[in-house]
Amino acid sequence: MSWINQKAEIDKNDKALLRFSVTENEVFRIQKHEEDNDDCLRTVEANCVELLHLRDEIEWSTWIGSEDLSVTSPYLAAEDDGATEQSPKVSSSINLVMGGKTSSLSKMPFSETIFTQLMSKLKIHRSIVRAINRNTSCTFARMMPALSGESMCHRSIVYTCRTAESWENDMALSVTFFPDTLTTNAIWFGCNFEERSIHGHRLSDSMIITSKLREFDGEVFHPMMLPAMFAEFERDRHVNLVRKSNTQFIQRMIDIESRNDAFYGIQQINRDTQQPTEKNYPPQSTSPLRTGSFFDGMKGRVGSFLSGKTLSTSSTFNSSVGSETLKSESTEEHEDEDEEETCAMLWIKISHLKNGMESWKTQLRKMLDHLQELEDTDFGMNRNIPTRVWRNRRDGLKECGKRIRERLRDLVDEYDEFIRECDHIMAGMSLATQLDLNHIGRKDARLNENISRNSLAVAETAQRDGSLMKSIAILGMIYLPATFVCVCHPRERRKLIY
Repeated sequence: MSWINQKAEIDKNDKALLRFSVTENEVFRIQKHEEDNDDCLRTVEANCVELLHLRDEIEWSTWIGSEDLSVTSPYLAAEDDGATEQSPKVSSSINLVMGGKTSSLSKMPFSETIFTQLMSKLKIHRSIVRAINRNTSCTFARMMPALSGESMCHRSIVYTCRTAESWENDMALSVTFFPDTLTTNAIWFGCNFEERSIHGHRLSDSMIITSKLREFDGEVFHPMMLPAMFAEFERDRHVNLVRKSNTQFIQRMIDIESRNDAFYGIQQINRDTQQPTEKNYPPQSTSPLRTGSFFDGMKGRVGSFLSGKTLSTSSTFNSSVGSETLKSESTEEHEDEDEEETCAMLWIKISHLKNGMESWKTQLRKMLDHLQELEDTDFGMNRNIPTRVWRNRRDGLKECGKRIRERLRDLVDEYDEFIRECDHIMAGMSLATQLDLNHIGRKDARLNENISRNSLAVAETAQRDGSLMKSIAILGMIYLPATFVCVCHPRERRKLIY
């Protein structure tokens, strides 16, 4: 019954689903210090940005031990319209751990000890382990568990994001947001630190993520900031897949359209069938040697035509004439079978891609619904703080939420276009298959015509053989019995008849 269990701490059963290794990771932290002064918030210092590259356990232990990731609300309890007795400082931050890319998301980029410490220190929910383990589907889930503390119960919002492992470069994200301090702790799994060319710039995943957070001109501490960026990464992955599939489909259509009569062997069959029908067969052609050569040649031509397209000539025809041709055509048969399999696999991949984008579009709609839920609940912020301060922070988050909502709506519209593109590709694949079948039907019709003409030639030859046998029969049955020899010897005065 784990689906109704909101237990946050990871246990040994969760760890059994994971593997651990030591790879390069990055830690990014952006922090803003504000001071509550005269019922309003005033920025004490500019945003503090920190980026670290961590690998071994010593570096991780040093960072975890030195960082104060407290989530306790700095405000004193007060009435909704009352004033505070002192002016506490408010520290909002984003603590993001970017895990390096491994062979699989279930293989953690740090040791088991560091993973346990990070999950505990950053208050990461154990649901990310189940999401990583369920790698065949994408997901976006949110929950609002209560984290028990020593003196109070800290409210939080947990987000779990996962992309499907059906294609490479899948990712996972776990976010824990504390509305009282606008603090976000997150672990982003599957980041590719290798720089690649993107719009003319050499960028890595971590560079893209940190630059967007650093240069954002709104309320960067919005709880849906990281999930929205996660959706952007998945959108880029799907765009590349759709474009690649579309390119393969167009090339497939061009290949099919460029298959002329010579490709299907139709011209060769026409030349082969015209020669025996236009040739005058002399009576000598009925000899066993000539007849065998004729049929062997016909076998070779028909076998050469069939091989690599519809039937296996090695099992249908077994003649010594043209055996080398049959062997070479048999090789082409396997190549064409691979090509047909590739066409089928292309259709399957496009269909699977379409289903994957439909599923992710559903997750985007869940994000949109949750944005409205955040506004309706005032982002879960504690209202026992100065009214003007509370309103200023709420208005800033709402303004940022509108921008995120507009971007997610644009993503949904783009996914509708991508899905229509997949439908177009699949319909085009059906058309391409029909065109190929039409070519094969044309080839079969020409083959049947070839067989009919050769059958007619054989019948004409048999007719000539019958006429010859009729003449021989007449000679043997009528003329030869009537033949005799008469010898006359005048001296002996007698006649001999032989």
